[in-house]
Amino acid sequence: MQELPPGLHEGTLIRAREATWRVAGVRAFTRCALVALDALADAPPTRRTLIAPCDRLWPLPVPRPTRAPRAVAASLALAAMAASRPADGVWTATTARLDVHPWQLAPALAVVGGATRLLLADAVGLGKTVQAGLIVAELQARGLVNRALVLTPAALRESWAGELTTRFGLDAQVMDQAAARQLQRESRRHRNPWTLGTVVVSSIDLVKRPDVRAAIEDQALDLLIVDEAHHAAPHTDRGALVERLARRTPWVVLLSATPHAGDPAAFDWRLTLGQVAPDEAPMRVFRRMPADAGRASTRATRVIRVRPTAAEHTLHAALAAYTRDVCAGPLAREPGVQLLASVLARRAASSAWAVARTLARRLASLEPDAAPGEVVQPALPWEEREHDDEEVDPWLGRTALADRHGECRRLRTLVAIADAAAAHPSKARCLVRLLRRVGEPAVVFTEFRDTLTVLAGMLDLGRGVACLHGGMDVRDRSRALARFLDGSAHVLLTTDVAGEGLNLQARARLVVTVEWPWRPHRLEQRVGRVDRLGQTRRVHAVHLTARDTFEEVVAARLRARAVAIAGDWSTRAGPRDASAVDEGMERRTTGEAARIRHARAVLSSSRHRDGRPAWSMPPRGGLSAHVAVVCVVAGHAAGGTRAWSQVVALAVELVPGLRRP
Repeated sequence: MQELPPGLHEGTLIRAREATWRVAGVRAFTRCALVALDALADAPPTRRTLIAPCDRLWPLPVPRPTRAPRAVAASLALAAMAASRPADGVWTATTARLDVHPWQLAPALAVVGGATRLLLADAVGLGKTVQAGLIVAELQARGLVNRALVLTPAALRESWAGELTTRFGLDAQVMDQAAARQLQRESRRHRNPWTLGTVVVSSIDLVKRPDVRAAIEDQALDLLIVDEAHHAAPHTDRGALVERLARRTPWVVLLSATPHAGDPAAFDWRLTLGQVAPDEAPMRVFRRMPADAGRASTRATRVIRVRPTAAEHTLHAALAAYTRDVCAGPLAREPGVQLLASVLARRAASSAWAVARTLARRLASLEPDAAPGEVVQPALPWEEREHDDEEVDPWLGRTALADRHGECRRLRTLVAIADAAAAHPSKARCLVRLLRRVGEPAVVFTEFRDTLTVLAGMLDLGRGVACLHGGMDVRDRSRALARFLDGSAHVLLTTDVAGEGLNLQARARLVVTVEWPWRPHRLEQRVGRVDRLGQTRRVHAVHLTARDTFEEVVAARLRARAVAIAGDWSTRAGPRDASAVDEGMERRTTGEAARIRHARAVLSSSRHRDGRPAWSMPPRGGLSAHVAVVCVVAGHAAGGTRAWSQVVALAVELVPGLRRP
């Protein structure tokens, strides 16, 4: 086996894979070494990790000091000072492609200070992805993390990988079913595809499959990041996966603008993820609202009480009577009966079409002689599915009232009433009038795909409608989103699939909800697509509400629940909040942000940043008895990785009779 190249240490310039690199760190083992490299041609530098001696690394000769003009020597000294790495500072933000906001540095500073379990719970739109990316970059720069796994909803995989790669130069790789098969085919020795990238971005629903989970657990994992962590709940497959991985991973980072969705027990469970000992330090919580980030709230919220038609009033009354009888009947405790009643009420608030379709499918399931309804394909074990409404199909065929035949007669009546109400939809007409009146791009949310399908045909305002829902694949979603962002579509009509991870603030400032979601966090996620960093205009959130119906009760309960959640948050998470327990955090982040901005300004103005040694002397006849020697001093951890570096200037007295070189 080829021997390791001599003199391979941090800072060495090498030639590998037809490119020039600077060694960022070396982790030596018995007969090999993991060598972290930064590409000199890229800004920010692209980080790669190669294995020596499997990869051929050719150290380049150290250039001899050359004489340079005094301005050049001074520029080199300033660049070296700007590139210094304080032990307790954030190193990678200087070259990263991002705007430096002090609060976004706090989680990375906490990790540098020893925190290993964090919850990033900033409000929607304050840059949690950037904060998590800084954590990954900092741990990799210090040689502490070799393999990181990011779990996210399937629709956000490409966005996450793009952010990590373009902003921080990280080697982020999207792993879906197709990519895993391709990598395994390309691997000569059938290596585990989950070990072929330093940062792997995948969906939580793919990783929770037993075979995939086993492949990941077979390898060491240094950092686990869980985006939209509120989707992981106790006693669920997602929750079990996150809990299992967190217990065996040194660093765990959870991201969610709404980690407390009204269930205190689930919130407490999330705060214990990754905890392996009772006396372990509690999870650090970072919670910033727009006001804390210096963003004055300019959101205007308006509730439009839509007067239902007579047919819709009849539908709401008849359906309310049916659901009351179901919930009070002898079968009310049967599995799915309460869920069925709630979904019918929610669909009725959305549109008569949505509830008519569900009622028809239920009737077809209960009445063998009825016309067959739509066949619902069951999910295959390897499919990654995203639901944009409740799954009630397993219970549609179960009797909810004691008299099955009487229930069928009642359902036939309800279907007829719903069909009549669908002919004159009050909310849809109100929505069309609203969008025509405002005359600007809008994002319209509905909870149900049935409502979306019918609304899409009514919202043809001459400039197009782009639709997003959970039944679309990644390519179709990307095309629909691109149509809205480039101006080809005037309206983005979507379910809650678009309620997470999308940045729409540059295109729109108006969000319309067709119906109230029954979960407070969904409402904030919807408006947060446009009310986020980068939004320069006042945001308008409009909620359509069926007047004098149960939906108004739901809206009142949502507001009361949001207040209760805020109070419970203060009680449970307040003592863990980093801003509450660390009085110096604001001072540290402000000072670090100022240092990074100054370093950026120096490096951007310097044309001499290659690190080559240089010397300069005064003009002839102006030789001084003293000179200044500026050098970089670095400290290394036990494993050989750099722990800090700084520039040291020494005053040296010249020896009498010294001749100029």
